[in-house]
Amino acid sequence: MNQYFVVDMATGQKYGPADLATLNQWALEGRVTAQTQLEDAATGARVMGADVPGLNVPKPVTQMPSNPPSYQAPSAPGAFSNQPSGGGAPYPRGPMGGPIDNSPSETNKVYAFIVLTLCCCWPIFGYLAIKGADKEIARGNPSGSTLKTVAIVVTVISALLSVVNVAMRFSQGGLGR
Repeated sequence: MNQYFVVDMATGQKYGPADLATLNQWALEGRVTAQTQLEDAATGARVMGADVPGLNVPKPVTQMPSNPPSYQAPSAPGAFSNQPSGGGAPYPRGPMGGPIDNSPSETNKVYAFIVLTLCCCWPIFGYLAIKGADKEIARGNPSGSTLKTVAIVVTVISALLSVVNVAMRFSQGGLGR
């Protein structure tokens, strides 16, 4: 029975080998498509998923259907169950079974909001920092939960400093001075 490696075209990393039953399960989960490049474990020949006999992948659509099907999440989100060839970590997957988006834009915003929370207007920027960290967690960014913890701690510290500042002003005779 033929076994194939799944080739990540972005990095060149190979995952597997996997037999046809496993590849069909991955195809059901959306991890292997007609455009996925596979490498025959025995010969090293590379083929597209659509060209593997017995692999049940939807054929590429050349024209948009008039009534497209609705999206359904993969039945078993998470990482591939196999290890990459040569060892290493499993193929990384996000919360919906798709690849993890590692773009830094939202993370940088969260850092900026955390700094602004300390400097000014803690209710607004603290809220924005926490919500941004929630987006990172939803995207599957492993540092998202750490960002959220830091955002919450900084927001609470800023709130406490504001309360202490107001209390000191009142003890000195009011806010008008």
